[in-house]
Amino acid sequence: MHHAGDTALLSKARYPADRRPMQVHNTGLALSALKEAGVPLSALPTTCGIVSVKPDDIVDGDREKTLSLLWAVARTLQLAAVLKFTTLRAEVQRILARVRQLGVCPLITAVAGLEGRQHLPGQQQALLQVYLQDELLNALMEWVQAVCRSYGVAVHNFTSCFADGVVLCLLVS
Repeated sequence: MHHAGDTALLSKARYPADRRPMQVHNTGLALSALKEAGVPLSALPTTCGIVSVKPDDIVDGDREKTLSLLWAVARTLQLAAVLKFTTLRAEVQRILARVRQLGVCPLITAVAGLEGRQHLPGQQQALLQVYLQDELLNALMEWVQAVCRSYGVAVHNFTSCFADGVVLCLLVS
């Protein structure tokens, strides 16, 4: 779908973007458009803490900040379109009832694995706040935890807990 703003954005871009200054300029245009669409460019959670993303970060290939930005784009612009809060909550309750029926011992609490959260280091506490502020993201974490709980796997976040692929495999199995 073509939007009027697309033409204005493209008319500001510099081509060919074969030198760093042009790449930074074009990336800055893209980030500005994302910000206008409501995607946060600051307070992005990474394993290094809460960060802001700048055009230089993307052009320089900062993997962590780029992935955090992509997750923010998906969370902000797409998550609500593909997930319904009430449906997700009902599914969590269905899974938890099944887990209780099978007698699987829960490893974590149902609310985003936050027991003992006051004891987390400062960076982890700040990361946690980003997730807690988003009701749909929190419900998604509860669903991930409920599914993985039935396999005896604890999940605390969307970053390091997904790193080895085990959680993803459990979710798609």
